[in-house]
Amino acid sequence: MIQEIACSCGYSGPGRADGPTTVCPLCGETAQPVAEAKVWQIPCPNGHVSRVPNDCIGRRLICPKCNDAFLPRVADSIEKRKEERRRQEREEAKFAKIWLTRALLATGLFLVMLVALILTSVMQR
Repeated sequence: MIQEIACSCGYSGPGRADGPTTVCPLCGETAQPVAEAKVWQIPCPNGHVSRVPNDCIGRRLICPKCNDAFLPRVADSIEKRKEERRRQEREEAKFAKIWLTRALLATGLFLVMLVALILTSVMQR
């Protein structure tokens, strides 16, 4: 059975069986199965997304698609960007709700003052 692996060279995909272990078909290193390692989706400088295992974060890797060397960081991962975007959207929604409440209160106050002015002008006649 072929296992999906994530190698320190940046390769992720089916591994090659070498006796009882699974090795990377590109570099030949013993690799961890994807299910055992936390894997981050991190784009290289050219935008190719690589699946990088947690133990390779901070180590210089080579993109398997463009052979460009890069230093993967969790902050650059697609997962962290999505999490940050969701946090920012929640914060913006909260901010928008506060301003909507203030605008509605100001509109209500304005209408009350307008009615008071109209009643005052009608009563003086």
